[in-house]
Formats: sequence, structure tokens, C-alpha cells
Amino acid sequence: MLLGSAIARADAPAPDSAGPNLGTAKFQDVATWVSVPLSSEKSLALALPDRFWIQCPRHSSVPTSLDGDGLVLQYMNARGGSHSLIYVGSVPLPRSVPGEKPEVRLDHAAAEFVGSLREKYARVDFHLREYHVASARSTVVLGGKKVAAVATAKYVTPPAVAVSGPDSTLTGECVVFVPEGIDRLVYVAVNSKAGGTSLDRVTAAMTLEKTADLALRPRVVQLNDIANGRDDRYPVRLVSYDSPPGFAPTIEVVRMVDELVYAEDRRDAAGVVTGTLRFDQHDVGVTDGLGATTEEARKTVAWGKPSAAVDVALATEGVRAKVFRFVGQVAGRDYVARRAIAMLDDKALEITWSTFSDAALEERDAKAFDRMLSTMRLATRSKGQ
Repeated sequence: MLLGSAIARADAPAPDSAGPNLGTAKFQDVATWVSVPLSSEKSLALALPDRFWIQCPRHSSVPTSLDGDGLVLQYMNARGGSHSLIYVGSVPLPRSVPGEKPEVRLDHAAAEFVGSLREKYARVDFHLREYHVASARSTVVLGGKKVAAVATAKYVTPPAVAVSGPDSTLTGECVVFVPEGIDRLVYVAVNSKAGGTSLDRVTAAMTLEKTADLALRPRVVQLNDIANGRDDRYPVRLVSYDSPPGFAPTIEVVRMVDELVYAEDRRDAAGVVTGTLRFDQHDVGVTDGLGATTEEARKTVAWGKPSAAVDVALATEGVRAKVFRFVGQVAGRDYVARRAIAMLDDKALEITWSTFSDAALEERDAKAFDRMLSTMRLATRSKGQ
């Protein structure tokens, strides 16, 4: 159903129910890839084996990367557990010394990065057992070409906080390198138990490309939301969807510290933002329904009377969202937004697509938002499953 036509037929609201129990809903697992911005123009594309999901909330006041501008990817088994983690991102290079060769600068940057691995892992709640991690010069393949790198020996990282379930001690290894034309040290670290993945496999198909080009490539976005809920039943909320063309994480978006589940932007050829995609959430009570929750969300729109909310079916069988349209202004720019509300058991997920431009683009975006929602799959997993 296209939202534009659905708004005109919003006179028959459906019963106030979000659909089946998401705790037993199947979730789609695919081998996909992620885009990790390294500068305002370039991003690292990292191919992922199946079962790897982006750890969310992605934008928060608490650490969301091993260090610098990066992300955390979690291996998800059928029960919602994880026994492998991928950390990928970048940090600024130390100031260069006049006459310093690139490989020497890499050695210095790598020594500084590896030397502080204990502090880096502590920020993501793991303890690095070794006081000294050995490293040596190596290479990685980037876009089919070998690039100088420094790789560590393997090290052990038990959790630094209390955990439940089987032994969660992971074995880690890390590689760092400097892509040509990028004044940043890129890192990829893999921490895994048996059956997860390996650093060699994760780094086997990396490319450095223009962010705008990567934004046009098809990919499945897989989000693993581990935000605290109203109780201990649902520590894992899973959301996956086909990325709409043109949207990608940018360096500005990655550096946001707003309390958001996930975010991407779309930019035109001149670098001007023409669209934003934001995933937000809030707690809901045990008896809160989709209809009542949506009406509360409509009341929070600061200005620009929202349209009536309409039902849109998601890809998970029997699950639906409610969608409404509203207008607003930010930094002197007018926008038209469409917001979808979906229930994730103890949370209400709010997905907002904002369009900055003319009416023709708004109409295309309305249809694209409906297409994106039609690919969206939701599931939850609790500790007892």
C-alpha cells in the first residue's frame, strides 16, 4: 500500500493490535555489508558474513565504538545470543614528523593504538587479559590491492561486567592500516568464540569508495537493539530492512550523540542534505496498544498538523505499523516528514523519513518509504528463549 493513497482512505481504523508475538517471529539473516565513513567524502565498505547485526542504539552518550568513529557488529544466533563481535572504525593519525615515511608513521600510530587496547576494550565492557599485545607488520587487501598494515597477535577478552549464560570469554585479534588519501588510522578487530568468524574472513573484501556511490548500492540493514527496557524479558530487539537508495551513514551522522537507535542521511551532488532517516524509541506499558501509542506520538509534533495515521503492513507476517505525515522546519529549512510507529514489545519504535526539497521529491520519497517498510522485519528475543 502506498502512503499517498492510504492517507485518502484512512476512515476505517483497524483494531488496536500490533500483530503476533514477536518473541517467536522468525528473523531474516543475510550476508550483507556496512558502510563506515572515514571522511566527509569517503567510506569503508566492509562485507559481512551472515548473522552479523549492527549493535544499537548507534547514537548515544555511552560508547558505541571500540574507539573514535566506528561501530560494533554482533553475531546473532537463532536464540538472539552473540558469540562474536566485530569492531570497525577509525581514529586520527598522530601528527606527522617532517620527512617521516608513511610506513614509519603507520608503525607509530599502530603502536599507540595497540598499546591502549586495554582502555579501548574497557569502554565496551570487556577486559583485556594481556598487559602487552604483540604486533607485527602485515598487509590487508583494500579494493583488490595490498595495503601496508600492522596486525596483532591473538589476545583474550573476558567480560568486564556480570553476564548470564555460557562462558563469554572471547579471543580477539586486530589489524590497523591507513588507506591512501585518508589521514586516519582504520581498525578492524574481531572477538570470537568457536563458530563465529575470523579476522581474515572479515577483512577479505574491503573497499574504499565515495560515500555517495556506496549509498546507491543495495544492502540489507540489520539492527540489533539492546537498549534497556521496562524489565529483563527483552534484551534483544531485531529490525532489518532493505536500504532505500541514496541513504548512508555520513561522518556527521556517526558523530551525533543524540539518543537514537540508528540514523542515515541522503545528500545531493553538492553535499546538501535532501533527506534524513531516523530511528527512535521510547518505553511503552504492558497494556499500551499501537493505536493509542501512535496518537500520543502525533501529539508530540511541535507544529504542522499531522495527518491521520494509516496502517502499513511490514514484512513480518501479521505485523503492521501506523504512519502519518507532518511538516516542520530545522535550521531555516522546511521539510516534510513521514513517521512510522511499530511496537517492539516493551518499546515503541519510531521511524521518521524527512524530505528537504520540492513536491516531486516528496512524492517519490513517500513511495520509497512505503517500499522500505514493506521489507521491514521485526523480532524480539529474551534470555529464556
